[in-house]
Amino acid sequence: MTTATVTAASDDSDGTRREFNIANGARTERGLAIADVVKEVAAEQGRTAGQVGLAWLLQNRGVTSPIIGARTPAQLKDNLGTLDVEFTASQLARLEEADVIELGFPHDFLASDRGRTSNTGNLKTEPRRSYPGRSPVERRGRREGRGCRGCRWCRWCRGH
Repeated sequence: MTTATVTAASDDSDGTRREFNIANGARTERGLAIADVVKEVAAEQGRTAGQVGLAWLLQNRGVTSPIIGARTPAQLKDNLGTLDVEFTASQLARLEEADVIELGFPHDFLASDRGRTSNTGNLKTEPRRSYPGRSPVERRGRREGRGCRGCRWCRWCRGH
């Protein structure tokens, strides 16, 4: 999919590979959309989609060594052209935008207004007031006659 050789219209006549890729999750609408953006960037640069796809993988810090999978000398030569690909900021932004992963449930629910309202009751919180000189634990200890000055080691300063 990264080399953008797969498209929605590139179905095999017998359907074996297509069905296998659909069944194992390799051919998705998201993947096809990414392949379309890779092809657009490749056309802008006068490069092949494979070169742009591999160059984009090399830009990712999480990818240490992409496997090129060249079967012929021509494919190897094409893949080595990856080293000359340079992206503009807008091209990288388009590629990254196409590659955004949807987090799904429960993240989408919790980030929604409805999720925040149902979880917190639309509770509004205010920042804590700061008291000059002493922490709340130190004030409580001194007020209750414990004599602690906020040492952080005694049980009162640890919040017990």
